[in-house]
Amino acid sequence: MPLFDQMYIARNTAAFFAVLFLVLGVSMVAYQLQRWKTRREMETITRREQELYLRIKKEMRALEDLRLAQHDAKNELLVLQGFLERGEPDAARRYLDALLARQQELERQEPPSGPADSMK
Repeated sequence: MPLFDQMYIARNTAAFFAVLFLVLGVSMVAYQLQRWKTRREMETITRREQELYLRIKKEMRALEDLRLAQHDAKNELLVLQGFLERGEPDAARRYLDALLARQQELERQEPPSGPADSMK
């Protein structure tokens, strides 16, 4: 094989490998950038999921508190009904006064909260 052909092959081989390494390098940089972007997106999604979980947990706690309050209110009404059915209106009035006093005391102890506070 003549020297010229060997040099031609060597140059083409060197050029081939140079292009190959260039393509591989660019591909690796693109892969790393995509990986970094994906990681950032996953971190954002995870953060949002955690925030949603905490909001849902707070809402569930508020719903449970409401359910318990409704249960307690029903029991209080049943007690009042019992006094009235037995013909004890004075006992019913004292019981109702005690309930109202207890509610007023609770309202003084707790700051007011509304629907806007439950969404925080």
